[in-house]
Amino acid sequence: MDETKSDENLQSDVVAALRKVPIPGPQIGVSATEGAITLTGEVETMNQRFDAVEAAQSVDGVLAVADEIQVRDLGESDPSDTDKAVEIDCAAAASAAV
Repeated sequence: MDETKSDENLQSDVVAALRKVPIPGPQIGVSATEGAITLTGEVETMNQRFDAVEAAQSVDGVLAVADEIQVRDLGESDPSDTDKAVEIDCAAAASAAV
């Protein structure tokens, strides 16, 4: 039997999954509509953004994740090669999830 989670239950499960991710503070908003999750808010690094998307995708019942999380500008310096690589991985994961 295929049980579909309500939007409220799905949202609650994603919030619980995000609590397990090492992101300081309540900086990510979660909304759910018919199995599609939208993540909003602000994090400090691309790794945190990627981890949040991955956590949301891991929840049973999530059909798609829209990543609208912003990464704080950490100054005027150029992003490191690691941040660039994580950004590319994050974009690829978001594309694959849709």
